Amino acid sequence: MSDANVPAWIGVPEVSDFLTLFQRAGTHFESGRYGEAREDYLRAIGAEPNHVDVFRAILKVELLEEMAASPGWYGERRPRAHALCLLGSVSESAGERPHAHYAFFGKTAYDAFQTAYYLQDLFRLRRYDRLVQPTFLLLHLAMKAVAATRVEFLELGSTLFAAYEKFANCERFLDSISAGTGDGSARSAGHEDRAVADGRVDFIGVELSDWLREVSRLVHPDVPIRLYPSHAHVPPSALPRFSFSLGVGNYAFETTAALARWLAQSRLAVLRERFTLGRDFTWEILGKRFTCFSLPELAEAVARLGRKVSLLSFGEAPPFLQPSDPVPTPDSVFLDAYVAVHDLSQEEMERIAHSITAYRLETMMLTFNTNPSFRIGADILARSLDAIHAAEWTRNYADASGQPRAAGSAPSDPCFDFTSEILVNGLAAHVDALMRAYEG
Repeated sequence: MSDANVPAWIGVPEVSDFLTLFQRAGTHFESGRYGEAREDYLRAIGAEPNHVDVFRAILKVELLEEMAASPGWYGERRPRAHALCLLGSVSESAGERPHAHYAFFGKTAYDAFQTAYYLQDLFRLRRYDRLVQPTFLLLHLAMKAVAATRVEFLELGSTLFAAYEKFANCERFLDSISAGTGDGSARSAGHEDRAVADGRVDFIGVELSDWLREVSRLVHPDVPIRLYPSHAHVPPSALPRFSFSLGVGNYAFETTAALARWLAQSRLAVLRERFTLGRDFTWEILGKRFTCFSLPELAEAVARLGRKVSLLSFGEAPPFLQPSDPVPTPDSVFLDAYVAVHDLSQEEMERIAHSITAYRLETMMLTFNTNPSFRIGADILARSLDAIHAAEWTRNYADASGQPRAAGSAPSDPCFDFTSEILVNGLAAHVDALMRAYEG
């Protein structure tokens, strides 16, 4: 580097005033030295925490941290489609255009939507404290069926970790059944103890979003949850592990074989993912890679690892592919399914079946957070994949809902045609940040 290109501050005493540090950070940023820019913005904030421009510095730090996290969030390739979370207003008057008030893009959009959506879910579970999600009822009964004083629960894609409330609700629900039978039949199933309430379940959440991990801690200040950004960071457990994934496996694993290896770490894992009856199929959604797993290959892979598979429920996937997505073969079949993978012994499965009978759950079918729904039933962990072979499929997976209308067709309702400088400038800034992150 020639003397002409050496920044003026090199070789001079360190400065401590906000404006000089702020300007130097800006020079770092434009030069692509993002780590140095972040450090100088932080120094500026520390030097004068109530400077008139301190909020601008804070926003810059947040931008730089999001840029640094982008490759880990989106993957090796920069996305060309971007998540959007929009606050807008629409009019009842015909023909009046809408107004965009505020918008988030990319990971921030995802975090904003997920926080709002899953806080509703968490508050609902706390308000209705015997509301149960069938998957967690099954996991709860299985935890009690193994001969262990402590067990471990892991949720892949834990969001705000409402799993804690779901298990607590299961305990209260079963306690209420025990109290109502009067004959002790439910208590004889050996489930009168409350492992969650007594602190005998170790909780683990796997959540890629640092934002959601932090909110999880805020809403569970008294619950000892271990949170990790990836399943690869979770250490092996000496305790029996029980796991759950609601659509997150499709993002977290690239192949059916990788998913099978993760499932084999648990005594029982229940997952609801999108599958195919052919080969693995991959596309992008919300700017992230999404892998649709081969269900027949998954069953074979976990069998080789000593696990059994039970098909709890399934339904054909709705239209989801955009014109820019890869084109599947004409005979491809996509389905959404709940699958249980386990290595439970015959005795443990009999204990679960006995509990289902004792609690009178044989015909129980709930739809809360469960689609496609399934019946509990004493055979719940021994249901064959054969039901798939008798199903009829439409094979209609092209989503045309967001495509331009054909000439001569009825126009779309202009009250939903959002366009504004907020959206145009917001997307441009988001794309610029991603380009810097991937080219830096």
